[in-house]
Amino acid sequence: MKRLFLLTVILVIFREISFSQSDVPSNKPIAEIFTDFHVNLVKGSANTTGFSLNRAYFGYNFALDKNFFAVLILNVASPDELAKGSKARRYAFFREASMNYGADRLNISMGMVKTKIYMFQQTWLGMRYLAKTFQDLNGYGTDSDLGISVTYKFSDLLEADLMLMNGEGGGSLQLDNNLKSSGGLTISPSKNVSFRLYDDVMKNKNVWQSTSLLFAGYKNDHFFLGAEFNYKTNLDTINGHNAFGISATGGVNLSGKTMFFTRYDLARSVTPHGEAANWNYRNDGAFFIIGMQYTVSRAVRIAIDYQSKIPDDNSKSNSNMIFINLVMKI
Repeated sequence: MKRLFLLTVILVIFREISFSQSDVPSNKPIAEIFTDFHVNLVKGSANTTGFSLNRAYFGYNFALDKNFFAVLILNVASPDELAKGSKARRYAFFREASMNYGADRLNISMGMVKTKIYMFQQTWLGMRYLAKTFQDLNGYGTDSDLGISVTYKFSDLLEADLMLMNGEGGGSLQLDNNLKSSGGLTISPSKNVSFRLYDDVMKNKNVWQSTSLLFAGYKNDHFFLGAEFNYKTNLDTINGHNAFGISATGGVNLSGKTMFFTRYDLARSVTPHGEAANWNYRNDGAFFIIGMQYTVSRAVRIAIDYQSKIPDDNSKSNSNMIFINLVMKI
């Protein structure tokens, strides 16, 4: 049965390659910058007031012929993305370095590619420059990895994606004997409504880990609302240390360029058998954003917002920050 399924997938891919009629891809630069100014409202906190550069992507899309193109993007990462114990500094790594085939319904990418764990939600909501996604904040997955990705659009209603990757993330090119596989379905009953189902699995340090999520969203010219539920097994590679959480984001258009928005995350971990508390209670808690966004142009947006982290651990204080966030994207 597995061989029959694999053969069917291969035949569908080659049929699409043979009969595709897509437009000629174009050469174009790629750039994305997230920066902010923040004011810490908590006295004596280690998180100081000042300016931050949170993302700087620079790259290019190379058109090779009618259907084939290459993407090369460098990420100049922030110091908090370094491994523990590393000297704080700016460093660069490949955000994406891939060869791609694109047709009307089929897309294949191989190399350092975008993962599928939160790419759809991030694009659909369009608020990534304010803060990391729920999955990124809580260690559920990374936004890029070495591997191969296949996406097939059956119709306007249904799109499916499959990935096979190293599972190390974009900041690491090391190899081991483990691979992560993922699969997802995007269901769009109309242009205003979307659902996303996703699951991945890998064996890490001899412990099986899986991530499952369900996203639902609605948007029109006046407002948008998206919510997702996430579940991660053996998050810290210890059996039984499972975690889960929700993330909801919404916005209301006050004018053609001004929008009010809010976001609420709640991260929780389970209580293992025989223990009195959630295994990850020191990191469990809520995250809240509320603010206003102004669209300067298609490439530039600016927002002023309040962000707060509310830990479950009573020994920790809430964080309270005022941000001015700026994004430039071409």
